[in-house]
Amino acid sequence: STKITAAIVTSVCSSRNSTPDDTPDDTPVVQQPVVQQPVVQQPEVQQPEVRQPVVKQPVAQPQAQPKQPKQPKPKPVSKAETKRLNQAKAKEKAKVALEKEQSVRASKADQDRLYCEEKMTGILSDIDKVELEAAARDLNKGSVPGLLKTLESQRTAKKPNWGAIRVTTDQLAAALAHEFVRHGEHDDAQKKRHDDTRADIDKAVKTALLRAATHSIDLAAITEPMALVVTLEKVDPPNYTQINKHLLAVSSAATAVNTLADHADSYLARHKATLQRVTEGEVNAKIAQEGKLPDDAGTKYWKQLTAVTTDMSRLKVRHDELLKGSPKKWDQLAIVIGQLDEAAIRVQREIDVAPLRPKGMIGKGGKSEPIDVQARGSITGDEAAGEQQAVDDALASIDRKDYTWRDDILSQGGVWNGHHGNYARLGDDSPLPDEAYSEYYLRKPKGDKGWGSRRIVVGATSGRIYYSWTHYGDNGTPAFVLLK
Repeated sequence: STKITAAIVTSVCSSRNSTPDDTPDDTPVVQQPVVQQPVVQQPEVQQPEVRQPVVKQPVAQPQAQPKQPKQPKPKPVSKAETKRLNQAKAKEKAKVALEKEQSVRASKADQDRLYCEEKMTGILSDIDKVELEAAARDLNKGSVPGLLKTLESQRTAKKPNWGAIRVTTDQLAAALAHEFVRHGEHDDAQKKRHDDTRADIDKAVKTALLRAATHSIDLAAITEPMALVVTLEKVDPPNYTQINKHLLAVSSAATAVNTLADHADSYLARHKATLQRVTEGEVNAKIAQEGKLPDDAGTKYWKQLTAVTTDMSRLKVRHDELLKGSPKKWDQLAIVIGQLDEAAIRVQREIDVAPLRPKGMIGKGGKSEPIDVQARGSITGDEAAGEQQAVDDALASIDRKDYTWRDDILSQGGVWNGHHGNYARLGDDSPLPDEAYSEYYLRKPKGDKGWGSRRIVVGATSGRIYYSWTHYGDNGTPAFVLLK
């Protein structure tokens, strides 16, 4: 088989190595059959394990070290030198730490400075906007001005603290944001106020215009701000702060016009009756002062009538001047017509009570009521038991006929022949004629507290005696009666 395989190999190799010149073109190629040789498995031969002999390595002996020469002992360092060295080390350490801290600070300061510059660039326009919006709304600018002042002071310092500047810058940005929110809330509130009040103001204006036409009242205070309101309401977006400001002026003016119309109505309702009363008062006063005086009266008793008549005449002149004015000042006319009416009533009253003055039957004030007269022996005051006897005992001592009651009251600490001021108890006017008076206590009714309410006063000039069981009007009326 080995010979066959070798022949095949040789044949194949010779045919591959031959050239075209060696073989004619028309010679067919004869393929030789491939003979498959059987695979012969060789038996595996186990080789015996060969052990290598262990060779002992010789132990290396340590080489002897050369002997080191003896080092001289270091000189001992003194305490002062040790202290100096320690201080130098500490100083160097502190210097390194400071340099490191300064480096960190410089880096942080640069970061803060760049942050602030960038932040301020973004909020400069907001500052202007807040100022304009606040002015348009009549609002303050909150904390913004104060922060701007602080920021300016910090930035212009000799050594700016950029950390603090950064904090203030952030606070300023927050304050500006708050102001924008506040402006929005303010606008919402102003719009609501406008919507809530507009209809009522229109109604008041309409009423005022009608009443003003009736009484010739000037309307400029209404028409001018109302024209501004209409103009501002057409602006987009409307500034309700300014609109409401002018609406308030319109409302106030409408109220003033309606109030003035009320005064006009009041004046017109009473002026005819008052002027008629004034005319009658002038006529009656003239008649009274021409000689129709009481038999025992002197001119002095008409002094009060002369005073009130003069006051009425002065008010009449003032009234006529106001009535000629245009436009009419109805508020002043209403006041003067009221004063004139009261003056006319005082004149007529004085005409009625003037005859009572010389008789001591009217107080010194213009509003005092005439004083009733009672007989000494017919007292009808509080009508309590013993009233007449109490008056009689007091009068006996006053007339110096019997001092029993005087001594009795003085022993008890009461007042006898004391000062009486003739002050008003029931109103603005003194209840007695104008002169000095002395005061006397009387025996009180059983059950009354203190000294009771019974008193007698005597005029120092006229000698007239007045009795009061109401403590001068404190506990009822009348304040006094004249005893005859």
